[in-house]
Amino acid sequence: MLWTRIYYTKHQEVLSRKTSLKDIALKIEDIDKILVFISYISIPYNISFIFRPNLRDEEDNKFVELALVANARYLITSNIKDFHHDKNLSFPDLQIITPGDFVKKWREENEK
Repeated sequence: MLWTRIYYTKHQEVLSRKTSLKDIALKIEDIDKILVFISYISIPYNISFIFRPNLRDEEDNKFVELALVANARYLITSNIKDFHHDKNLSFPDLQIITPGDFVKKWREENEK
């Protein structure tokens, strides 16, 4: 699965940082269980093209590529500024949103 091959290690590295563990109040074992679950339920997508939005951080381009291929409505990141550095670069059907804003939006739409 694409999630497993590309993102599992990156997410594990970020979520296992001391600051992340403190912020989310979880143990490394919990992080591993969550990532295994996400890998289990994820839908595999093959990117048959390379779309380079040329973001500031080259590593971020693959997140946009995957979101576009998957027809995602949201790309959820705490790193919003790196996805908006070029005003000419826009993704009309893709909202780049923070985790907190996404949770608020999800609750507004689903907890009525």
